[in-house]
Amino acid sequence: MEISFVERVITDFVYKAMIYDVIILSQYQGRGLGRLLFEGIVNHPQIKEIERIELYCSGDKVEFYNKWDFNKVTEMTNFMRRINKPM
Repeated sequence: MEISFVERVITDFVYKAMIYDVIILSQYQGRGLGRLLFEGIVNHPQIKEIERIELYCSGDKVEFYNKWDFNKVTEMTNFMRRINKPM
């Protein structure tokens, strides 16, 4: 069995929804699947009324997300990471 796509959203259903993954395997890209998945997220009844919907993406995906009025936020944004040693 092969998983062809993944999407994850975490939200408090009021102030913020954070989209963590919209991943489509390369052999399925270019078929509109990403668009369908993303529209499903941003138009979901429990998400579309949330004040802020945010995501991180690679530079080559910025144009894709601009189609849904997502804009780069540079002021006061710091992407931070902590990597724990594997057990």
